[in-house]
Amino acid sequence: MSSHIQAIPVSSDHLDKKPNQRLSHIPGPKGHWLFGNAKGLMPNLGPFIRGAQAEHGDSFTIGLFRNQRALVMVGPEANKRVLLDPQDDFSTRWGWQILHVFF
Repeated sequence: MSSHIQAIPVSSDHLDKKPNQRLSHIPGPKGHWLFGNAKGLMPNLGPFIRGAQAEHGDSFTIGLFRNQRALVMVGPEANKRVLLDPQDDFSTRWGWQILHVFF
C-alpha cells in the first residue's frame, strides 16, 4: 500500500515543470543565492511584502530556497484573479512540491 495520495489532475499539469525559469522578466527584490529573501520575510513578512509592493508594484517575485523565484501578487484585484482563476492559469501544486520534503 502506497503512503502517497494520488494527485488530482489539474489544467496546469501539462506546463513546463520548471516555471521559475520564466520569471526573470518580473521584477522583485534580489535574494541571497541560497536563502533567497528568507531574512527579509522572517519573522514578520508584512513589512517586507509592503516594501516590495511599494518598490515593484502589485506583482513581483521573491526568492525562496536556493533563491528559486516565486510570484507574489498582492491587492484585491490580484487576489480576485488568482482565487477565481476562470482561465485555470494558476496551480498550487508546484508550491507544495517545494515544501513536501519538509512534511
